[in-house]
Amino acid sequence: SNETISKQIFIDGSFDFFNFKKTISIVKELNSLKTLVDIGANIGSICIPALTRNHFENAIIIEPEIKNFRLLMANIYLNELEKRVVAHNIALTDKDNVILYLKQNNKWNNRGDFRIVENVLNDKDTAIQNIAKVKGETLDKIAPNLKKENSLIWMDVQGYEGIVLQGAKNCIKKSIPLVLEFSPNLLKNYDSFNNLKLLLPHYSTLYDLKEEKPFPVKLSEAKLNELFNNL
Repeated sequence: SNETISKQIFIDGSFDFFNFKKTISIVKELNSLKTLVDIGANIGSICIPALTRNHFENAIIIEPEIKNFRLLMANIYLNELEKRVVAHNIALTDKDNVILYLKQNNKWNNRGDFRIVENVLNDKDTAIQNIAKVKGETLDKIAPNLKKENSLIWMDVQGYEGIVLQGAKNCIKKSIPLVLEFSPNLLKNYDSFNNLKLLLPHYSTLYDLKEEKPFPVKLSEAKLNELFNNL
């Protein structure tokens, strides 16, 4: 009842992959599509078809929740992709070698909706509230050699995107193509919307993948504020 993502894959054959294909059509003219970085990979709904359908040669995959990570690795092996991936059972954040706390959002009982919990006081709180400890690292540390010409960063971390970007400043400076979930309500949980403005000096164009045929829009602070307020 709580396997939202795998249930949709079973019924429809994919989960959110239509947005991935839109992205490929946008970036392929300027990008050789060698390395996919899948942040919040869950059970592999993006990275596995991206590799099996040969959109990318290899992938760096990050998934902090241990049960999802085990399913992710099982799916990697079942699809004979183990030599094409580097997998990390960690959460990305703005500091290296830290401990973070992860909890499933009980409102929807969805195993695709785990969120970083802040202000956890002690281990007793974690046991009572079913909160898991996870290791935190920065994207710049685990993927220091990404290149604009052949990489794509795909990020869905339930509102933690702004914090992850704080730990990805070297990647941002390289202007590596980047897809992220933009949910004002989730961003508010971490007071991290303004962190997205780290992108402004290094990225010039925005596409809204909710559009059937996404078109380029000039990226600016005003545009980010407009999207935030409208959504």
